[in-house]
Amino acid sequence: MAVYPVIFKTDIQHLDRKLQNESLSRLARSAVQESAKQLGVTVSKFHKTPEGQPMAENGIFWSLSHKKSFVIGVACDQRVGIDCEELKPRSEGLLKAIAVPEEHPLFRQRNISVVELFSAKEAVLKAYGSGIKDLRNCRLIAEKGAWLVFEFAENTSLVQQTQIEDHVFSIACSNEMQITWMQQLAP
Repeated sequence: MAVYPVIFKTDIQHLDRKLQNESLSRLARSAVQESAKQLGVTVSKFHKTPEGQPMAENGIFWSLSHKKSFVIGVACDQRVGIDCEELKPRSEGLLKAIAVPEEHPLFRQRNISVVELFSAKEAVLKAYGSGIKDLRNCRLIAEKGAWLVFEFAENTSLVQQTQIEDHVFSIACSNEMQITWMQQLAP
């Protein structure tokens, strides 16, 4: 199975804060729809549970994320989570807040930044409908080629990442699949 995370670069800095948020939300949903189109399916309703978790539509799961400069969306036939974070220096205190000591050797060996680890964990948590309160319960346990392997709630998730400019993008899924990152012009 292939999956197509779609990334749009945004140009919304000139808008007021309320319009920025509305624009980012609309663009992220458009990215999900473009990802679904690549699979030959549609996602149009964007329903969520009362807790805010995206609900699958006709067996198609979806996830989205946005920052001021980028939005990303994905559709997939299995649980999926996506995240986007700006790569900027963070304190060691963030590492202590999001990772347990058993993760540190692999984290350091892999030479990933705290922001990349945060983004990977956030993608896993989104795939399972959880929130950042569970960052320390989502554990980096291995790497497998281009994939980081995490355990969360007795499930194993695989995360792949890419970087564009000063942002990292992470996708989490339960099985290895062909990831085709698609950067496009925003509609």
